[in-house]
Order: sequence, then structure tokens, then C-alpha cells
Amino acid sequence: MDSQQVSSDLMSMKECSPMMVFAIYVIVSGITLYMTRNNLKKLNDDMIDNLYSLYSWNEIKYILVMGVVLYGLCQYKQDTLAWVSLSVPLFYLVFKNMYIYSYIFNAQQIEPPPVPVKKESKEREVTQNFVKQQQEIQKAQAQQQHLQQQKLQQQMQQNYAPPVNKEIGGLSPPLNSYDPSNGSLAMF
Repeated sequence: MDSQQVSSDLMSMKECSPMMVFAIYVIVSGITLYMTRNNLKKLNDDMIDNLYSLYSWNEIKYILVMGVVLYGLCQYKQDTLAWVSLSVPLFYLVFKNMYIYSYIFNAQQIEPPPVPVKKESKEREVTQNFVKQQQEIQKAQAQQQHLQQQKLQQQMQQNYAPPVNKEIGGLSPPLNSYDPSNGSLAMF
């Protein structure tokens, strides 16, 4: 029963105050990892994904190692050593984060390609192609109608034109007409 009480005391934050500070750090780190992931996923770039992967695994590795060290120090009631072990890596963490965040900050400054604009441009392109096809169809239909109207007008002119009468009776030829049988001018 004594071992159960000791393990429950170790999980209690009252027995080891550095663990409380560490728990707060873990929560803040989790929120930071989540927000950084959301911001960098917008870029859709393999290099940025690799950068985030490096950053997140280093952060998780630090949290695990530091948690185990603090747990071990608290188990042996070494609060002073736990505070020292918590504060020394904090300096390393500050320098590491400055280095990594400089790259994260630069990556966040890159504007992502406007995804909705691409969709709109594709939709606009499809719409423009559709309109052009409709205009071409209308032009072709108009040309066909024009040709049909021309053919109809030609047929109407052929059907309604009065025939030419080649034999006109009752008229006399001109006075000075040439008679091909005599070879002279005939006078009537």
C-alpha cells in the first residue's frame, strides 16, 4: 500500500513543483505545435513539411526526455536538482527555438498560392469555352439560315420570272436590216 501512495504522490503536483511548471510547458508546446502545423499546411510544400516534421519531433523528444528526468528527480525528492535541470535546458530551448522559429517565421511569410482563385479561374475558363462554343454554334446556324434564305430567293426568282417570248408577232423589223440570203440590205 505504501508503494501505491508513493506513486500517487509522484503524480501529484504538490510533491514536485517543477512538474507543474513542466506540465504548463507541455500544454503551451502542444498548442504551439498544433498552430504551427495548421499554418504550414496551407503552403502545400514538401520542404516546409520536412521543416515542420523536424521541428515537431525535436519538440516531442525534448518533452519526453525532460519529463522522464523530472519524474526521476521528483521520485528521489530532489526538488532543487529538478529546478536546476529544468532551468538549464530552458536556455538551450530559447536558443534552439530562436533558430528554428527564424525558419518557421520565414516560411510563414511565403504567401500560399490562392487556391480559390485557381478554382474560379478554371470555372471562368470553362464558362468562357462554353460561351465561345455557343457563339460558334450560333454563327454556324446563322450562316446556314442565310444560305437557306439565299437558295429560297434564287428558287423564287426562277419560279416567278416570266418566260421570255422569242416570237414576237406584229412587229416589223428595222428598216435597214440585213438579209443574209441576198447578202444585201433588205427594205420592207
